[in-house]
Amino acid sequence: MWKTTARVSAIGLEMAIAIAIGYGIGWWLDRRYDTKPRYMIIFLLIGVGAGFRGLIRVAQEERARQRKASKEASAAPPPDATKTSKDDRG
Repeated sequence: MWKTTARVSAIGLEMAIAIAIGYGIGWWLDRRYDTKPRYMIIFLLIGVGAGFRGLIRVAQEERARQRKASKEASAAPPPDATKTSKDDRG
């Protein structure tokens, strides 16, 4: 559970870093080639796309994990009804 919580919590940070890197590369290229704001916009959009790609990847991994857990739970044999528990004895 903690692993999933940590991974999902990291999504926002991962998106912010991807966007910041894209913006930084675009800003640097615009300054170098004096093309304001062409490269900044292009690389900012690439950063946003990379951030969403990471988000989609994490969502697909989580969905696959939940499906696997659901299949394992439905394939487990039902508990033995003939055994009496401590509560049933009175």
